[in-house]
Order: sequence, then structure tokens, then C-alpha cells
Amino acid sequence: MAPDDDRRPASRLPGERDLATDYGVSIGTVRRATDVLREQGLLVTLPAKGTYVQGKAGADSTH
Repeated sequence: MAPDDDRRPASRLPGERDLATDYGVSIGTVRRATDVLREQGLLVTLPAKGTYVQGKAGADSTH
């Protein structure tokens, strides 16, 4: 996520296509970036619900 992005813990990310359009990158780039952020514990993906911002790296989700 961009440093000036105001997404707060527990907020849901837009879909991959929307993120790609918003940031002017390919969907593949969005997927790689979200994979890295997920590996770092900054995002969590819940099946059939979406991808959410975690409070801190490794913090438990409130969902």
C-alpha cells in the first residue's frame, strides 16, 4: 500500500482490478505486492470475504 494510503486495520481492500487501475499497474503487480504484504503479516485474506489490512505484522484478525 502506498505510504499516503489511509487504510486502517480491519479495512477491506478493493478488488485486484480496482487496485491495478487506481495505482496504474498490472494485476500481476498487484498480486505480487499483496502476496508480499500477506507474507509479512500486513494483510489477511478470508475466503469468500476479501483481503483485509492487519493491525500490525503478525497481529490476529478481528474477523
